[in-house]
Amino acid sequence: MSYTGKGLFTQATTALSSTFTALAESNSGAVTMQSLKNAISKKTDDTSLNTSFISYLSTNFSSIDQNGDGTIDEKDMNNFLDTMSRKGMTYEEIATLCATNGSNSLVNTVLTYFDEIDKNGDGRVTSEEITAFSMEEERDKLQDEFGKFKPTSMSIFYEADSSADDWTSVMSKANRNSMGNNS
Repeated sequence: MSYTGKGLFTQATTALSSTFTALAESNSGAVTMQSLKNAISKKTDDTSLNTSFISYLSTNFSSIDQNGDGTIDEKDMNNFLDTMSRKGMTYEEIATLCATNGSNSLVNTVLTYFDEIDKNGDGRVTSEEITAFSMEEERDKLQDEFGKFKPTSMSIFYEADSSADDWTSVMSKANRNSMGNNS
């Protein structure tokens, strides 16, 4: 099955963004460490407040709060998401941000083959690396499936010429041609 890495990144960034938006709405458009702690300690029925994403925001607060003012505002969040999309995600980020929605074959594949997908060895996989891995996997599958065929095992069909009277004469001519008799 061929897939692209864009879906994985869209899944992660959309979930982070919606969690941020839900938290920011109740905190004057920004998120503080205290608002994250409060959200983690509260059990809520709000589906946009996924505790995995809240924990991720809390753990990575200082790297997301780029200006160091103690709040994550929309600009900080957008910059962080753009950087994540550009630089890729670590194994831990994928496991935390993408594996929360149950079984997902793309997430499972990326986590299983993470080191193979990470071609430049920087500890992150990008959308492009995931897509390239998928294409290589598909190519290998096709080579395994069709590589066993040799030109001699393929059928050759001949077009009947206008002098052929019936199917038997066409088949007879084809058999002679395949055996090397060109009469």
